[in-house]
Amino acid sequence: MLYRAHYSLFALVGLVLAVSIGCGGNTPYRVVPLEGVITYNGEALEGVVLEFFVEDYRPSGAMVRPGGRFQAVHTQSTDGVPVGTVTMRIAWPGGHDHAPPPAYVPLLAKYGIDSEGYVFELTRGDKNFRIDLE
Repeated sequence: MLYRAHYSLFALVGLVLAVSIGCGGNTPYRVVPLEGVITYNGEALEGVVLEFFVEDYRPSGAMVRPGGRFQAVHTQSTDGVPVGTVTMRIAWPGGHDHAPPPAYVPLLAKYGIDSEGYVFELTRGDKNFRIDLE
């Protein structure tokens, strides 16, 4: 049973990232590297999916690893996020079968897929980017 739950979790994460980042290579717009750490109320997030949206461009995505570390991917061959006003939203990869921890429920309500998200300006690449959510 545990194996099936993990398989479902990884399948869902893969699907979310595939839809978010698509395939293909070169883009007609500027994409810059974006990686760093994300925290919520001072604690590192873990196990969530970040989606980065810039109006008129394909979204980028990132899976948050232990310690809150993330690295954005735009396409299969391009890492990063398009420059501009970025709206970041957070998805819980567990779906209906795997509810988020209770501490993440307010986070997903405020920054989840159906929210206004967290907005920031991205003008250049950054490999030490910090996102501190409250």
